[in-house]
Amino acid sequence: MPAQASSSLPGTNAQVGVLQANHPEPVGQAEKPSQQSTARLAGAPAFLDVMLRPEFETVYGEGPWEEAIWEDTLWGGDVMSPPSWALLWRDQDGHPLKREYVQLADGVTMKDALVRAVTEYDRNETARINAYNQQLLINAAQRHIVKWAEDGSRANPRVDDEDRLTDSDFEKFNLAVDCVKETAQLLHDVAADVRVTPPHPLSL
Repeated sequence: MPAQASSSLPGTNAQVGVLQANHPEPVGQAEKPSQQSTARLAGAPAFLDVMLRPEFETVYGEGPWEEAIWEDTLWGGDVMSPPSWALLWRDQDGHPLKREYVQLADGVTMKDALVRAVTEYDRNETARINAYNQQLLINAAQRHIVKWAEDGSRANPRVDDEDRLTDSDFEKFNLAVDCVKETAQLLHDVAADVRVTPPHPLSL
């Protein structure tokens, strides 16, 4: 099996703005006497990432993610269970940012930022999966050729079970747009069922 391409951050981000003020350093680095990171100074690029649950479970904890960022992160997925996807603001070094420090670029709306983040994630995910599956096919073909060469032309060509690829061997796409559509449908259904009644004035 080829080594699976990492889907950890960075690499799936979209720059959508800049820092409008100096951002506090990440937890664990704020007490260092060195000068503040240029990645967290006013005017530095600000990125918006999409993270699906598999990436969240593997990535969160690999880096300096201890900072309490939940209240500054827009979550998707079922609100009654762990989220299936999330949006994470980051600096160019990969550290989380608080939304209040981010100024969107001129002409960029929040909708534009979300579209960029989802599009960038899916572009990288598609390339990653295609590269993995292509290498899987190449490796299998190389094993066939080596064994056929070892057997010689007098033997019937053989394909061992270990060299047979099935559908389960290939990586499947796990795209952000599908998660977004699922959440959008859930919220649409909730909104359709909500019945708002005017409040009654209190009386003695």
